[in-house]
Parts: sequence; structure tokens; C-alpha cells
Amino acid sequence: MNPVIDLTLALQPDVPQNVLGLQEDSPAAVNEGAVRVFSSHTLVEERLQNGLLLLSLPDARVGNTIRWYGASASPSQGMGIIPYAVDRVGGQAATSITAPCLCKRGQLLPEQDAVTSEINMERLHVEKASFFYWAHDVTDSGREDFRITLHLYGRPKSDGSHGERLGTRVLSVSIVIP
Repeated sequence: MNPVIDLTLALQPDVPQNVLGLQEDSPAAVNEGAVRVFSSHTLVEERLQNGLLLLSLPDARVGNTIRWYGASASPSQGMGIIPYAVDRVGGQAATSITAPCLCKRGQLLPEQDAVTSEINMERLHVEKASFFYWAHDVTDSGREDFRITLHLYGRPKSDGSHGERLGTRVLSVSIVIP
């Protein structure tokens, strides 16, 4: 069992911007089905219930750490998500207070020739990349309700600057820990 549970918030690839209501300035609820949650290394059972995204984490145990990331669901999508705030709003307190974190993680990459752009799979190196997430520890079993504020941004530009802020949305999430 892994002591860390990474949960990634992702926009569905087929959700048009006008459905998200990105022309509005004030935070509004995310439309049902526009945002999904997934994890690469633990089971996440997800269902919608009256506008609430209900997540069951059957492998979560006391002492695990839950980390919330943001992403886009598709490389061709023009938007990305950054979780701006993760606030507890109700239910049984099953986790500690969430805190924003920034870390560098190593990623194993093949070498690429600077002249020919050919990729050499036999020459691997580790490259560190920065990651932003919200983290909290599992302290008990139960159901806990959260309000996650999401900032939606355009893709980074070719000059390295960030894309424009497209809007702020709110996602209601409830997690169930056995």
C-alpha cells in the first residue's frame, strides 16, 4: 500500500468553453461531468450525486497523505486547471487541514540529440520538474465534504509565459474513507 494518494482534477476533453461559463468573473459551480478525478496508483470510485462529486477511496488508511493536483484532460485541449483552494465545508473530519505545497520531482527521460532531435532510449537521465498540489493527511475514517476552487488557465505560450486566466470555478467534492 502506498502512503500517498495522488488525485488529479482534469477537465473533460470535450467540454466547450461556453459550457464552463468562462466569461463570468465570479466563481460559479462547475457543470456536472466537466471535471473528473483520477489517480494513477490507487482505486478511486467516482459518482455524481445532486451536483456533488462523491469519491470513495477504498485503499485509503489513517496515516496516508492525499495530494490534489490539477491538469488538462488532453494535450490538445487549450485549458489547464490549477487548484487554488481546498476548503473543508462539512462532514466528519477525516483529514488534516489542507496545505499548498510546491516540490520538485524527478522524471526519467531519454536523451534527445540537439542537432537531429533523435531520441536515444538507451541514454536516460533524470530531470526535475516543479509540481504544485494541496496535501492533507488521513486522520480517521468517514465522509468529508470539500469546496475546491479551480482557476482555469490557457496553455503556456511558446515564449514560456503563462496563458491567460480564463475563469474561476468551484467544485463540490465529498471523499469517503473506510
